[in-house]
Amino acid sequence: MKKSNIELVKAILINDQTVSDLQREQVLAICQGKKPPIVSEWFKRKEAAQYLSVSEETIKNYREKGIIKAYRKGEVLRYKRSDLDNLGN
Repeated sequence: MKKSNIELVKAILINDQTVSDLQREQVLAICQGKKPPIVSEWFKRKEAAQYLSVSEETIKNYREKGIIKAYRKGEVLRYKRSDLDNLGN
């Protein structure tokens, strides 16, 4: 992709509040001909919030209301990507 097009995509992504940081990184990597970042199967609350483009408080509320399940991995609660992907189903 041409550098000018990459800059245009970057400008759009930066100004679009509905796009998460992870989504920005993935799109920019693809535009630059690089491999996009690997998306883990397990997320901490902050990562889950970024993945869904919601606040960390929303993730906490979803967990407390039983909308999504949290799994304890040692001392940390984790969220399974497939659970997040199926959230609307």
